[in-house]
Parts: sequence; structure tokens; C-alpha cells
Amino acid sequence: MLQKSRDYSRILERLTKALPSVPDSTLFLEEASAHQPGYRLATIVLGHRNSRRVLLTAGTHGDEPSGVEVLCAWLEQHRHRPWLDRWQFVLIPCLNPWGYEQDIRENHNGKDLNREFNVPHPSAEIRFVHARLQQPFDLVIDLHEDRDSHGYYLYQNVDAEAEAVGRQIVDRVGKVTSINLDSEIEGEGSQSWRDRGAVQSGVAGLVATGCLRPDPWSETGVDARSLR
Repeated sequence: MLQKSRDYSRILERLTKALPSVPDSTLFLEEASAHQPGYRLATIVLGHRNSRRVLLTAGTHGDEPSGVEVLCAWLEQHRHRPWLDRWQFVLIPCLNPWGYEQDIRENHNGKDLNREFNVPHPSAEIRFVHARLQQPFDLVIDLHEDRDSHGYYLYQNVDAEAEAVGRQIVDRVGKVTSINLDSEIEGEGSQSWRDRGAVQSGVAGLVATGCLRPDPWSETGVDARSLR
């Protein structure tokens, strides 16, 4: 039996404790699979009445815990307040709780969830995400972690509107941490934005994907993509 590296129940406790101070917010817990009893996947909705919608997810890979930490701290430190009068935020703070606890990239069935979004019969965790995508989002941001990168980078779909969003993200991140300016990242060519960041073409949608090492959280990732 594998020994736990982290405790997912602690994440649920932090989320439950943080929400009462957030107006117009709801926490939903659901068992995505009968094969993972006790692992209830959390969905948090902030700003129910707002028409503009963004999906924030983390913990797709269990060995990338910093994105989970970022979403918890984002709630606990009330970083959402500047946008809560305009945006509805839907959060999936930890998509792969089994992998998170075991510090393993894949889920309990050995599946890399990031490769399951467009397969004919995806894992239960991905079906959980698909159910939340029945209503459209203006933006999807998925937090990842790259321990080998020497700076922030992102993947995004390159159309005019999405590129503008990506430029703003890279510019702002560049003020607090280093940017990975390598001409090739993870085997893909990159495009420099005024020597401030690297952008790579992704799948369809107004999204971006990436990895980040900011202060005060080390080895934290930002990854956004179209989850179809």
C-alpha cells in the first residue's frame, strides 16, 4: 500500500473554512467514481449572478501540488475580490485527489488525466469536468507546475483576442518572477513577446497553458486551455 504524501481532506477543510467569508459562493462535493470512495471532487462557484465566466482548475497531475495550494490561498487571502462584481468563478481545486495524496502524476488507474479530454471513453474525473463545461466559459485557466523550467511560460490558443489575454498574463507575471524565454519549451517552439515571455500554440479556445514559479509560492503553475 502506498504511503500518503499529502492529505486531500485538509484541502477540503481549507476550502470549507474559507467560503463563509465569500458572498454569493457555493461549495459542491461529488464522488466522481465509485472506485475512489471518499474522494469527493470539489467545485466552488463564486459570483453566481455574473454573466462572464471563468473556470480555474488545478491538481490534474498529482505530483504538481502547487496549483492546488494557489487556489486555496487565492480564496483564503480574498484575491478574488477585485473581480467578483463582474465575473463568475468556477473552481475545481484538485481534479486528481488520489494522485495528489500519493504524489503521482496519474490517477488511481494509471491514467494521465491531461491526455483524457478528447478520448472516446475518458476517466471519471474528466467526465466530471465535461459536465461543468455544458455551459460556456469566457476563459479557462488550469494551474500546472514545471519543476525543470527556469521561469514562467504558458500555452494558449493564438487568435487575436486570446493572444491579448496571454500578453497581459506574461507581462504581469514578469513583474514578480522570471520568464522562460527559451526558443523551445517541452519540445515545442515558442514566440517571444517583447522579450517578456514565451507563448505556444495550443488547442482551440480562448485559453492559455503554462507553468510558473512565483513568489510567495514556489514552483507554481498556470496552465489554461480549452477543455472540450
